[in-house]
Order: sequence, then C-alpha cells, then structure tokens
Amino acid sequence: MNQTILVIDDNPKNIQVVAFLLSKENYEVEYALNGKDGLELLKELETCSLILLDITMPEMDGYEVCKKIREQEMYKDLPIIFLTAKTETEDILKGFDLGAQDYITKPFDERELLARVKNYVELKENRDKLKASLKQLEELNTIKDKFFSIVAHDIKNPFTVMQLATESMIYLFDKMDKEKLKDKLESLLRNIQFVAKISNNLLDWARSQSQDFVVTPERFDLKTIMDEIMEFYEAKITQKNIKIENKIQEPLIVYADREQIHTIFRNIISNALKFSHQDSTIYIKYQMCENDSVEVLIEDQGTGMNEDKLRNLYKIDKKQSVMGTEGEKGTGIGLFLVKDFVEKNHGSIRIESVFGKGTKVFVMLPTIKQEISL
Repeated sequence: MNQTILVIDDNPKNIQVVAFLLSKENYEVEYALNGKDGLELLKELETCSLILLDITMPEMDGYEVCKKIREQEMYKDLPIIFLTAKTETEDILKGFDLGAQDYITKPFDERELLARVKNYVELKENRDKLKASLKQLEELNTIKDKFFSIVAHDIKNPFTVMQLATESMIYLFDKMDKEKLKDKLESLLRNIQFVAKISNNLLDWARSQSQDFVVTPERFDLKTIMDEIMEFYEAKITQKNIKIENKIQEPLIVYADREQIHTIFRNIISNALKFSHQDSTIYIKYQMCENDSVEVLIEDQGTGMNEDKLRNLYKIDKKQSVMGTEGEKGTGIGLFLVKDFVEKNHGSIRIESVFGKGTKVFVMLPTIKQEISL
C-alpha cells in the first residue's frame, strides 16, 4: 500500500505543485485548504505517513494545527514538516517546540522536498516496525510467563496426584476392593490425559515460536483427520455417552499443514467433549465457500460461555481455564494455539456461544494452494 501524505495549505496552487511531485513518487496525497478541515481529514484517514503543513493560514495557523495534532497520543510520532516562507530563528524554534520535525522554506527545491519526505516516511516506517516488534516481544513474554506458570503449577499438581495414587495402589493393593481400585485408576488416567494434553500443546507452541518453524502445506483428506480424532477420543465419547453427528462422510480435500490441522481440531473437539453434558450431541458440519475455502463447524450442546468469557477468549494473560462438566481440567492455552495455527495456515476462526446452551466453532481453511503466511 502506498504511503499517504496529508498536505494542509490555504494556497491551492501550492497544493497542486506538491501533490504533482509526490504523486510522481507513488505517494497517495490528501489535502485540506485550512487547519480545521485538515484536522478533520486526519481523523478520517486510515493511515498517514507524514504531514506537510503551511504556517501562515487564516483562522487557525500551522502552529495551532501542529499543537492540536501533538495533543493526541496516537499522532505523537507522526512526522510534521512545515512549509513556510518564514526564516527567522524564533519562528523555526517555535515550530520545533510545538513538535514539528523539520522546515522546508518556500520557494522549495523539488529534490529537497522529495528527499526530506522520503527520509521521514522511511523513519516512520522503521519506527512503526520497531513498535510492532516490541509489542510482539511483550506478547511473547506474557505467553512465556503463562506457559512457565503452567509447567510450574498445572503440571506439577497432576504429577503429585499420580504419585500419591500410584503409591496408594502399591502399598494398599491387598486391602483395596475393586471399586476403590477402579477409582484410583480412573484418577490416574484423568491426570495422565491432562498432562499429555498440556505437554502436546506446550511442545506445539514451542515449535511454532522457533525460527526454524515452517508451515508445510499439502493436499489431504480432512475426513481422515476427523476419523483419527474420533478414534483418539473414543473412551471419552463412550464415557459421557455423547452422540457424534459427523457430516464429513466423504473425502474433503484441504490445502494446509496436516499436523497443525490435526492439532487444531484435536483441541476444538477436546473442548467440545469437555464441556458437553452426558447423553448430548456434538455436530460436525461443513460447507464449501466461494473463495476456494471450506468452513468446518464443530457445535456442542454444552455449558457455553458468557460474553465476557467470549471477549477474552484469545487473551493469554486472562485466566480462561474452567472445569468441564465432569471435573475435567484445562489450562486455557488450547484455543490460543488453535488460533495461531489457523492463521498460519491462511485460515480464520470465529466462535459463537450462548451460556447454558452450547458453543459453535467455525474454522475456515483453504481447499487449493494459497500463499501461506508465517
């Protein structure tokens, strides 16, 4: 996308000349003939890379416009260059004090104007990239802290339970009746499954953050993935007596990373099972879309989520984990990982939920080769 330059000058001829020069360099040019309109136009622009601002204008001069722009936090780093015939030192210093980056005196040299515009536009681009990188680094640190807390707490506790259950069975085996032994084994199994799920998600996330991580898209049958996941969760499905209505009964070819798609639907279906009630139904549906994509729907009749929970669903710093309908544990990292993998595979995810009624998870995936972004 071309960079947008906003020109604020009360002289139409000046604007015409500047706009012509900038347009030749492939800049998008927006303009206003007075300060008030310039401020309003700035609010309407999606992006602005630089402002060229005349000083001498009626009603609101360039100094006042610059001051009002700098009062807004979102524009504190937006480059402002004054276009002016004023050359007195006091005038120049006043502009700098108000937050302008530079001056270009009229009449200006074409090469000087373009060189200064280019420099400040590139400077802003680099600053924006740096800010984005710092924000990403902060997010990664937050995620790292969350995952370390999982390792320190959520994994430690199940291991303690498993250790105690195992010791109890070893030392009290002869005194235990079958029912008590079964309870101990079921507790052991639940904690093993919980730790296994966390470990898989942690390993998947760690791999996704590695510099060597790549998305390896290929054509494969999504039906096979679903069948594998249903087989993997067969015991849980049987335990809760859940009916699975899977409409993917014929080959459904998608173009994505097979292992990552397996992780995506394994986590989604795991959540659906976790929050489903005994004797309820989980629906798996799909529809072909016009943009060479398929939308897969996983729908349950479980506990659902309220609006606050739904709003913070992908925020790793918010505590998302809640117990399932039969006390199943979780960490809240599964959907965070799901969203990351879906987006890495050029897809999208949206979730609808009604508290007490159930949840619908829609996953859009490409069916033909597309540019896969990391």
